Amino acid sequence: MYAAGKVVAADCHGPVGLVGCTKPDGTPLIAGLKVTGFCNVEETQVGAIDKMRAASYIILEDKFRELGGKFESAEAWSSFAVSDGKL
Repeated sequence: MYAAGKVVAADCHGPVGLVGCTKPDGTPLIAGLKVTGFCNVEETQVGAIDKMRAASYIILEDKFRELGGKFESAEAWSSFAVSDGKL
């Protein structure tokens, strides 16, 4: 969809679906683009981050940064959104 010029969007934990997405050249879809989602502070505040790490779950903020995404967040639990081109 992204390569066809269509808008791609997700919220909360939904952006985890973007982790395996790539551009036609094979690079991660989010590389070099602004992204957001459930952040590490929020995962920590609900007591989930250590359990997630122990179970090798994807921690969204960490994974997006690893893939080259420009992760942005606001104060924990506040409404926040970013867009970058069609993402």
